[in-house]
Amino acid sequence: MKKLTIRGIICMVLAAIMLIAVPLTAMAETGGTSTEQPTTEWEKTNPYKSPLGKFFAMPGQMIVKSILLPQILGGLGDSLKDVTDGIFTSDTVNMIMLAQREIVFDITQGSTVSKQFLRPYHVEQAINAHPDTKEKYASVAAALKTVQIGGGTGATVDRTAQEWAGVDELIAAGALDWGVTDRESFIEAAGIALRPLLRLLTNRTLNFRGEDGVYATAIIPGLKALGCKSIMSVEAFEAAYAAALRAVGSAAEGTMMGDINSISAKMKADFAIAAILNPILDLLEEMQADAQGTIIRMLPNLAYHKDDLTAFINAGVINGGEETKIFEGLGGAFGIDLSGSVEDVLEGALAGLPIALPPIPWKALAGAGDLDRKIDTVIAEESIVYAVLTDYVSEAVDSDQRGVQKMIADSLGIPSFLAPVTYYLLKAALFLLKPL
Repeated sequence: MKKLTIRGIICMVLAAIMLIAVPLTAMAETGGTSTEQPTTEWEKTNPYKSPLGKFFAMPGQMIVKSILLPQILGGLGDSLKDVTDGIFTSDTVNMIMLAQREIVFDITQGSTVSKQFLRPYHVEQAINAHPDTKEKYASVAAALKTVQIGGGTGATVDRTAQEWAGVDELIAAGALDWGVTDRESFIEAAGIALRPLLRLLTNRTLNFRGEDGVYATAIIPGLKALGCKSIMSVEAFEAAYAAALRAVGSAAEGTMMGDINSISAKMKADFAIAAILNPILDLLEEMQADAQGTIIRMLPNLAYHKDDLTAFINAGVINGGEETKIFEGLGGAFGIDLSGSVEDVLEGALAGLPIALPPIPWKALAGAGDLDRKIDTVIAEESIVYAVLTDYVSEAVDSDQRGVQKMIADSLGIPSFLAPVTYYLLKAALFLLKPL
């Protein structure tokens, strides 16, 4: 396997994490997040933390740090830039919009239960509700208007499906150009494309906002697990919501809205998309600058909080007595299986590697640093992270001899008959320099 292929797989995983975060604006009541962390195991004496352990870990650490990881991650920063540039396109915005096509909500208001269909009509409605977007996205709104069946009421599953089928045709014909060229224009367009979903969330119908809402209980912990910075607090999110509500000029903050649908149609919700995407985009930019260092620093905290990341991926809404996982729809739109735990997602993403990888040493990685209890974050000690990875590489080399030899030959560009020699030299070095 060539280095580019290995980097491509890693980039796919990182891009998937970014893309699946977009529809989290639709999630509520995750069904309970496991708060049990490997604290007891983590607090046990880690042999790598002793002075002697660190001494014996150094040679193996240098092999992994200076040879193996640069071989795998070399050029990852440039590859990530290609990934993000590829995301900042009108095609991605259209895929995000299409991910809503099969979602129907049963919304209870008083004693009445009504079905809320997520329709292309609502995207067109959102564009035309604001002077600054009406002109900017006029061609998109005009195109979406052509697929509308009936008015704003009386929608059915069949009619909504026909409308989305019409959107498919518009995209194929190149009629939906959002003019996306960069991060700012992408976030704005994505916010409008997700408008059918967001219009149901801005009034807290699906428990997205508030201290017990999805943003507080799933999104913020998930972003922290990834090591994201500049995360918008619940208070700041509520303030952004209040500002957007005041901009509508139809209701005072904290009062009962007389016409929820009318106000929601006029109310912008780009802040909800920005609150989720900006920390992730900042992390990707950090990786572009120092891919290996950023990954090493984030691994212990991610491993320690992997249950939070699993909840982040699997959060959903309780709709009509059943849980609807919005992530699955967006994952399907991008050809990514986002069901299950973090381990399941990574296993699927790395299935294309030419070797069978051993289980990821989550507990060892979670212990590769010091836990700052004030911010509930593991601060990585890089020497320990590299020591754990050295053990893992050694185990991987032992687990699939033929696959590792092929990867060595392809990566180094050497004849296949020399691969076994290189393999056994690597194996001997890892054995002799194994930390403990």
